[in-house]
Amino acid sequence: MEQAIRTVAVIGAGAIGGITAAYLTRAGFDVELVCKHADRAAEISGGGLHITGARGDMVMPVKTVAEIEQLSGKKDAVLIVTKAYDMPDAARRALSFLKPDSFVVSMQNGICVEALAEVVGAERAVGCVVGWGAAMLPDGSLHM
Repeated sequence: MEQAIRTVAVIGAGAIGGITAAYLTRAGFDVELVCKHADRAAEISGGGLHITGARGDMVMPVKTVAEIEQLSGKKDAVLIVTKAYDMPDAARRALSFLKPDSFVVSMQNGICVEALAEVVGAERAVGCVVGWGAAMLPDGSLHM
């Protein structure tokens, strides 16, 4: 029987990570976003993420923390949307937030699933190629 995915951590609050977290939240998932800059994490927690682009404008409130260790509990899925060189450390720090059947997705530029599997195990490592572009604008809004 397949497990329903309800709780998701998105580690990395840049353009791709922020937009992914916002749209997952909008779709009804219980999402926590990890933003390594505490001031930006507080800004997102207080005012949400502002997203512009072809799908229109929206402001989406997303639960945000500044450190992986501040996540509120075990997650069904962890999406790591960091620079490739930061991914192994993020995966190690997320290990205590995984359930026995959780999976971890590597969403880097480049294929990093082998490096992810070395940390979380091949049975829970998922590779991903992001097929859309996004940008963080100077005002902190995200554009896709």
